[in-house]
Amino acid sequence: MKDRRGFTLIEILLGMAIFSVIGLTLYTTFAVGVELSRRNEVLLRTNREALWTFERMSRDLGKIVAYDFSGSYPDQSSFFPGQASLGFLTASDRGLKAVRYRLRSADDGTVQETVIGETFSGNVAVVTKTVEEKPVVDFVREEQDFGDFLQTGFDGAQSEVMSRFVLRDGLEFSYATKESQEAAELQWVGNWTATFLPQGVRVKLTIAAGDSGEETSWVRDIFIPQGESVGD
Repeated sequence: MKDRRGFTLIEILLGMAIFSVIGLTLYTTFAVGVELSRRNEVLLRTNREALWTFERMSRDLGKIVAYDFSGSYPDQSSFFPGQASLGFLTASDRGLKAVRYRLRSADDGTVQETVIGETFSGNVAVVTKTVEEKPVVDFVREEQDFGDFLQTGFDGAQSEVMSRFVLRDGLEFSYATKESQEAAELQWVGNWTATFLPQGVRVKLTIAAGDSGEETSWVRDIFIPQGESVGD
């Protein structure tokens, strides 16, 4: 009889072990690639939201109107800032509009979704870091016709969501001023109580990147055109 040889048990076990190691390596590499792709997609989405938000705010502030209410509404103002909200009057093709940016809980009301369009980075500083998961809220833009604003404020204003992933304390505004007209450098303050417009607005927006545990803080300086006031 001819000598016939097959695989021994040890050879079979060794082959299975090698195959298992190769398979586990390939699976781990694939899983890591999928996770990185998912995280990059989330980061790109939040980055687009932040850039679009800053671009929209820049356009609104670029058309800001310093309206003088002293004739008929002495207690009213055309610029109503805060540390976590910003409202002002702006010009549009259909007349004056009151615009306000602020944070709002997702269940505060019905809002219109924002479609993100072309974005521009401009004067933006970005800092990314890893943090524990935090509660997020909606960052909304509210718009009201000038006549309705005089009667009811922002009650019933049209709202749109700029981002649904802003940290609850992730919106800050500060305002640029000068010590004197001759001063070359601007100073940034957290509160603005003057009756005239500031030189600019610094916006800090912190967006949480979904469930990845990362947050991205964006800072942008938006300078306000200075001009004469208009009034009634």
